[in-house]
Amino acid sequence: MADRKYAFKAIERMGANLITTESAIFGFAPDAGHPKFGQLRKLLLEPSVDTGL
Repeated sequence: MADRKYAFKAIERMGANLITTESAIFGFAPDAGHPKFGQLRKLLLEPSVDTGL
């Protein structure tokens, strides 16, 4: 876990913008009017494992 935290910090220092999975998914269909919005929203209803990060 410590290695992951340091890796994410290094990636940020290189200029990457770290975002949540929700932000990434909704980037594909940014509003409810998009035809795939409902399908993408279902992906977010599944709980994910808390990694502690």
